Amino acid sequence: MSVVNEHPNVNIRKLYAGQVAAQVGLPVSDLVVIAERRVRRPQVSVARPRQRQERRENAEFVAIALLVQNWDAIAPWLVEALFADEVYRRAFLAMAESGGALTDALDLADPEARDVLERAAVVDVEAEAEAEARNLIAAAVRRELSGSRATSDSARIRDDAEARVRVEELSESEQGLEAAGWLLGWLEGRREGRDGGA
Repeated sequence: MSVVNEHPNVNIRKLYAGQVAAQVGLPVSDLVVIAERRVRRPQVSVARPRQRQERRENAEFVAIALLVQNWDAIAPWLVEALFADEVYRRAFLAMAESGGALTDALDLADPEARDVLERAAVVDVEAEAEAEARNLIAAAVRRELSGSRATSDSARIRDDAEARVRVEELSESEQGLEAAGWLLGWLEGRREGRDGGA
């Protein structure tokens, strides 16, 4: 951070501070403050390891990073039901509510979700948005199917069977887009059913 603070432009110092924080696992906001103040002998006190380290690099984080860095490429593919991790779900909701504006999302997000968004803004992600979205959809569908209870409701049995077929079609170029749309609707319907007490 001493080297970073030698740069005369505050915005560039903040960008570098975010990258340093992502690399060493420190809170982005702490290093950004040091960069803004241009402290000559910076010191960061780390109280305790954070739980966020456990969720650092999974498919949900990659999707959030792509959402932050390239909204138009992945936003149409994402819905709330895709996020099993509560913090990532809240980060997604903040981004969705802001319409892709990171600064607004940071204002809307709680501290944990804000930390995810800050890391997502500076992490280097080399992934194809459509492929990542399809993988996330497939994982969410499998998670939903494996967690569902046995039922005698014929409509639900039919929908679950259809979901199993559609998840297999996700990887196919011609049917994948249609399958993704159907599965996103199915996932949201299941989530709304649970939230509504069904």
